[in-house]
Amino acid sequence: MSFQFKSADASLQDGVRRVARSQIRRALEEAAATTDPAEAVHSVRKRCKKVRGLIRLVRPGLRGYGAKNAALRDAARPLSGVRDTAVMVETYDKLAKAFPDRLDRAASATVRAHLVDARRAAHVDDAAFGDAMAEFRSALAALLDEIATWKVDGKAADVVAEGAGRVAKDATKALEAALKKPTPDRLHELRKQVKYHTTHIRLLREVWPGPMKAVADELSYLGDLLGDERDLALFVETLRAGPLAPELTADVIALAVQHRAAVQAEALALAQRAFADEPKAVAERIEMLWRVWRRGVSAPAEISGEGDAGAASEEEPADPGAPVAGTEIERKFMVVGDTWRDAVRETMALRQAYIANTETLSIRVRIKNDSEATLTVKSAAMTLARTEVEFKIPLGKAEALMSLATGLTIEKRRHVVPVGGIDVEVDEFVTPDPALVMAEVELSRPDAPLPVAAWLGREVTGNPRYYGATMAAAVRPAD
Repeated sequence: MSFQFKSADASLQDGVRRVARSQIRRALEEAAATTDPAEAVHSVRKRCKKVRGLIRLVRPGLRGYGAKNAALRDAARPLSGVRDTAVMVETYDKLAKAFPDRLDRAASATVRAHLVDARRAAHVDDAAFGDAMAEFRSALAALLDEIATWKVDGKAADVVAEGAGRVAKDATKALEAALKKPTPDRLHELRKQVKYHTTHIRLLREVWPGPMKAVADELSYLGDLLGDERDLALFVETLRAGPLAPELTADVIALAVQHRAAVQAEALALAQRAFADEPKAVAERIEMLWRVWRRGVSAPAEISGEGDAGAASEEEPADPGAPVAGTEIERKFMVVGDTWRDAVRETMALRQAYIANTETLSIRVRIKNDSEATLTVKSAAMTLARTEVEFKIPLGKAEALMSLATGLTIEKRRHVVPVGGIDVEVDEFVTPDPALVMAEVELSRPDAPLPVAAWLGREVTGNPRYYGATMAAAVRPAD
């Protein structure tokens, strides 16, 4: 599952970037793929809220948290009206389903028809909705381009513990206020904090899968209850303020008020169990679980949020060479023309050589900008998805290993070019073929949509000629 930190994340910072990138890409896909405005709005707003919950968890170490949170909030806000009108019809239908013997459908048909008309009216101006969605997609695409620059400072365990503890504290305060006087605003504030806390538990699922899943499920149910409570409150307010005669709405309103009271009581009882622990105890538990988990997977994220920076404590030994394992899903294309140069965001110099190749794997040493080095083991199959394990190694050791390489050393300039919210890597080769310019697109899943650009030419994924080991003459394709 993409919405959780994983043992394969090289650092907390890398995990944050991966999760944020995945959610925003999915939001962009959902915004473009559906023809139902209410469904589209519901889906993309949920994605934005999940990313807001993510950054709230790492807020203590995330540079520029306020601006990032505001950008996500402001991007989704103009879409809320479309969703609200759809919720009113859904709330009526839930009441009818929950109380089939108490709601006279024939008598209240006028009420439902009125709500359906209101929903339809909110969607009449397709052009306005299209403009709002286009503006939303543009804002998210811009944010997606920035994710590669996000920085998370500090020790990872301390960052997530403090972030989760803050939300637990805010939720506890909101619960205390709601218990004293359960107004719609106070219950809405409680719901927001419950949603954030649920997000945090889901992100931290891997630190203790069974218990964390159980807690997340309970919190999710609590969030649904508080959501239903808010929808019922808005439902009653809408009918009371609407144009329909009181005699038409009285029975529906009375049933909604009664049901809301029952839902509210259940939610507040569950919330007291969910936040029975002191916020400080919540933070301390999460800190310890994170430390135990990261020690178990021998990952470097405990050293600091960024993985490389910061000093390690005695109980958190530095391990800059810890492996990052996963599946690389990558498609390769020839590059046509030079128009891509105007959009280059970053350029780096790469040298790479292959020190071993077999029928099942290749081992590559790569040096970036003469300052950073990695050792990468890849499955040999030249296919869309390949197993990849990567190690950070000291520069001196990389140079020594490179001297043992089989075949040529490949030199190239790699340019990062954003296309529709996706980072495309354009490689200009210096050796062995100065005329070769290729593009690589890394995907979150094999069927993910591809970026569209006039300069992305013929696809060469799976063609041995265009893979590094072949170019270095370490592995030659069969005739």
